[in-house]
Amino acid sequence: MSYRDELIEILKQIELTYYSNNEKNEMCKYVMTYNHNRDFCRIQVLNNEAIDSAANTENEIFRTKLGVFLSLNNELDYDPVILNDLIESIGDYSKVTIGAPEHLGLISEILLKKSKGKYLNTFGRTLLCSMDTYGSCIYMDLSTLNVGDLIKSLGDFETCDEDNDNLIAFLENIM
Repeated sequence: MSYRDELIEILKQIELTYYSNNEKNEMCKYVMTYNHNRDFCRIQVLNNEAIDSAANTENEIFRTKLGVFLSLNNELDYDPVILNDLIESIGDYSKVTIGAPEHLGLISEILLKKSKGKYLNTFGRTLLCSMDTYGSCIYMDLSTLNVGDLIKSLGDFETCDEDNDNLIAFLENIM
């Protein structure tokens, strides 16, 4: 069994006790009705200088629970902008803390599949922002995507050449 499959099994096992009463239903409603302008405030990093503030702690807990939920419920039909926003927030948080959630690779994989690569730039920025975010994504399975087309699309993004080169190397290595 691959590391990716083992992680999914672990998340499935903890899912039953991870959410409080009705929290899973609330999470589903949040995902299905997500609107960036209205709902982003619950997952964003509020203030990089005060990373230990109560609001950031609450948002970090919510981001983690949302990430686990999305990892295990990828069959739901929702707007991938929520994944884009969550992954971007995880990247922002990882820049000022140590670590990245292990489910980052799972939700990044879902983002690239659901959006057909539309948010490749966000994924690339998050992937390359720290060793922890990179390490959390090395087990991704993109076998159902045309990675060659993703690599070709990098010419459409405004990132520095070094970042594109690193993202291309990552994508080629997981093919």
